[in-house]
Amino acid sequence: YSYAIFADNQSLGTLQEFSPSSSRRVERVREILQSSGSYTKHMIPATTDHKISLQRVELYGTGSTMRLPGLGNDTWASIEDQVVGLGIMETIKDPVSGKKDSYTYEDCWVTNASKTVSTTAANITMRMDMECARINAMFDQ
Repeated sequence: YSYAIFADNQSLGTLQEFSPSSSRRVERVREILQSSGSYTKHMIPATTDHKISLQRVELYGTGSTMRLPGLGNDTWASIEDQVVGLGIMETIKDPVSGKKDSYTYEDCWVTNASKTVSTTAANITMRMDMECARINAMFDQ
């Protein structure tokens, strides 16, 4: 399988980790005054949250900034530099059938960014967490 991650039609480069996730709370509607304990009558789903975690490793001398399209010069010093939501596309291609599945994450905003410089491994690890408004999927049949 080949795998590619793009933000606003530009490749994010080689990522060590790309972890999308979705979560939501569920509220229980219970009947009260039951002699046998509380009884769940209905389950009501709350709003779904979509998150992405990225991790990229660079060797010393190849660059020490996480590059993201849509941030002016494509580099940032702080998450405050992001002024527009990003569109991220995840594409997975099957090498045998050639079928391609794509997921688009819309209106993504950086919520956490960090960098770790290792003096023993001669690398720089950059991590970024994002929250996205929507996820859409497109599957080849």
